[in-house]
Amino acid sequence: MDYVKQTKEFINRAYTGDIEGAKEMLSTDIVLEMGGKNQLSGQHIGRDGFFENFGKLLEITNGTYKMTKEYDWLNGTNRAVLIAQEFAERNGKKYYFDRVVEYVFTDDKISKVKIYEGDPFNVDEVFR
Repeated sequence: MDYVKQTKEFINRAYTGDIEGAKEMLSTDIVLEMGGKNQLSGQHIGRDGFFENFGKLLEITNGTYKMTKEYDWLNGTNRAVLIAQEFAERNGKKYYFDRVVEYVFTDDKISKVKIYEGDPFNVDEVFR
């Protein structure tokens, strides 16, 4: 299975505002794990919890959050892994940060998303 292709479709739907279409690609009990010590940190469970956190991310950054570079993708036996640079502006300050995002699949649905920060302190400052 091409989990990278499925993940790219999910990301495209989410970022173009097709939230209902994106939700269909998630398992009902999806788990989003974000490290750090900021407003987005912790475990967020379920489709609504996932997108509430996504909405909070956009709110905190006044809609400036975006992926600026896809460094690489890995396709595993039940997962896709994205290595990317992301950007956000907050209070007039611009932030760039590298992330590794792991998308785990169960029964062809994304069942877990875990985000690993390249510089957790920088990300905590963005989302504090």
